[in-house]
Amino acid sequence: MAVLEERTAELILAYVAGKWDAVLGMASVLEESLKPVATEPRMEICLYHVESIQLRVALKREDIDLVRVVARKSNNLEVSRKAFDALQKLEIGPGLANWRGLEYELETVSNAEGQIMRMRNPDPRLIGTKFFPNLYVPDQDA
Repeated sequence: MAVLEERTAELILAYVAGKWDAVLGMASVLEESLKPVATEPRMEICLYHVESIQLRVALKREDIDLVRVVARKSNNLEVSRKAFDALQKLEIGPGLANWRGLEYELETVSNAEGQIMRMRNPDPRLIGTKFFPNLYVPDQDA
């Protein structure tokens, strides 16, 4: 599982660097590896990142066909819902403002607290670890 976590981290770094073609290729391969083990909370988080990054690339490229693909194949309910919402909003009023707004909505869902709230199997041991480094867990012994 550590290998899958490392590959997910590489995917995130490639996305941040703007290597979108490479990201889409990496994501499709990584997604197939993560699906069978997504019942494990850490792997569920990785799969969320893989699927949400594909949707983010689609929104950045303003590629409605890729948004449709993500909406149909996503295993994560939150990513799937965001993709279908994006399709509805773009059908009603296509425009640059809509694309940017949809991308912003997806970014706010991707914060660490939001991920824990949306997990099927939240594991409290994840809080305060490298998966959610921004969450502070007070010392229980104090």
